[in-house]
Amino acid sequence: MNLPINQLFSVEAEASVIGAVLIDPEVVDDIVPKIEDRDFFNPANRHIWAGLLLSVFTGTINQLI
Repeated sequence: MNLPINQLFSVEAEASVIGAVLIDPEVVDDIVPKIEDRDFFNPANRHIWAGLLLSVFTGTINQLI
């Protein structure tokens, strides 16, 4: 079955990207050029990603954990 590109997604992959940044915020520099919040299919993950980036860039990531 061939799905249109806008229907290809993986909730597990989204969670893995978020988890990677939570474990090691320094990887965000490698990820940000490749992924935008609109790339997340799951709306909750989209909001989590936006908030996570905000906390990384403002230096408050350590307060989340």
